[in-house]
Amino acid sequence: ERRRMMVTYWLSVSANSHDGASTSAESVSEDDHSNSGGDLLSKGRKTHTLSSKPTVVNDTKTGRLIEWNVGVLSGLLRRVINKRALLGGNDMTDSESDSSSSHHHGTALDEVQDVLQFPRAPQSTREKNPDEIPLNATVAEQLHDFVVAVAAMYQDNSFHNFEHASHVAMSMSKLLSRVASPNSSPTPDDYGISSDPLAQFACIFAAIIHDADHPGVPNSTLAAENSQLSQVYVKSAAEQNSFEICWNLFMDARYGSFRNAVCSEQSELKRFRQILINLVMATDILDTDLAGVRTQRWEKAFGSKTDLEETLNDKADRKCTVVLETMMQAADISHTMQHWHVYCKWNSRLFAEHYAAYASGRSDRDPSEEWYQRELDFFDSYVIPLAIRSDTSQTFGAGSSEYLIYAQRNRKEWEDRGHQMVARFVEESNKQSLTHQQADSHALELT
Repeated sequence: ERRRMMVTYWLSVSANSHDGASTSAESVSEDDHSNSGGDLLSKGRKTHTLSSKPTVVNDTKTGRLIEWNVGVLSGLLRRVINKRALLGGNDMTDSESDSSSSHHHGTALDEVQDVLQFPRAPQSTREKNPDEIPLNATVAEQLHDFVVAVAAMYQDNSFHNFEHASHVAMSMSKLLSRVASPNSSPTPDDYGISSDPLAQFACIFAAIIHDADHPGVPNSTLAAENSQLSQVYVKSAAEQNSFEICWNLFMDARYGSFRNAVCSEQSELKRFRQILINLVMATDILDTDLAGVRTQRWEKAFGSKTDLEETLNDKADRKCTVVLETMMQAADISHTMQHWHVYCKWNSRLFAEHYAAYASGRSDRDPSEEWYQRELDFFDSYVIPLAIRSDTSQTFGAGSSEYLIYAQRNRKEWEDRGHQMVARFVEESNKQSLTHQQADSHALELT
């Protein structure tokens, strides 16, 4: 069957700028922020403009990644639909769905919850294989077009690009498969994840959108530049922007059938949004204040600070919330807990992104001078502790210890070979920069 590469909608994207405002600021809907009083928050939020101009995905790799992501989301959406049918749920009309987009005041970070609510319904033995459940043709088309639209939102960064988002989605899919297979019994410590297809769908959805429109520099750089995003979002600027623009896209009327298939009731839409917010915000791992809050939440769920008066259902919801966020964080940096060559591939790309920021003057710190020690510190302060928490929860069964083992191996390998790798990264980045300069020079000659 011929792969479909033509889609229905075009996203207007402008040139990169140092304030991180790389996309058009026109609204998807004129009424998106009508109740916001025209304050900085509503003015600064960025959205992508949909028009009827078709776009073609010319990049073969991007096309393959789109098809893979669509396939995974389609399978999970079939499970959502089947679960709803088994429980006797109703479909939500387009008008009801559109009205529930209503106006969220404050920022996404303000909506993060310590404990999310999860259904208590047990996994049904009547649940079908997802491949056996038909998906409405309109829903399938809109889902496909939505993923293409999200892919177009990603900037041409070395690391924070659509391929990275797809790698995170693949890693998340693997983590979910260890606890949420529709054809197997739930594990003892799955905390209800296996019987909650909407949460599983949200996990992959969050992975795909979590770095959309990433400016290619960390939040600290955006703050130092006093960028528009940093003025709108005091913390987690890149993460909040990614969520906002993708949520606005999801709520556009042109994706009504897809949205209604995901969320048949406003309560589902609200829960879906809440899970997405918690997961996307969890990927801001560099903010020390937020990291401290997450550590406290982990301790309250699994450590010595558990609330003895908390009900069993509340304990389960707390653990499920923390586990899903931990899964998202693990998937986001999964390259550090995979084979050495995978780690080096993505580490070199992250270095190239930082090196480009330094070369362009957006950063005054040469990453080559600190990258070796930075990676060791990152393993010690974040990667290995995260792997230990994953191992402690035992959510991933026998695979829980696998991530810790790979993290420790990569840390040791980097300690031995890191200086050599940094030298190679610098050489590769300089070659790439020269290639871009030559291409720009050639383009000027043709004008």
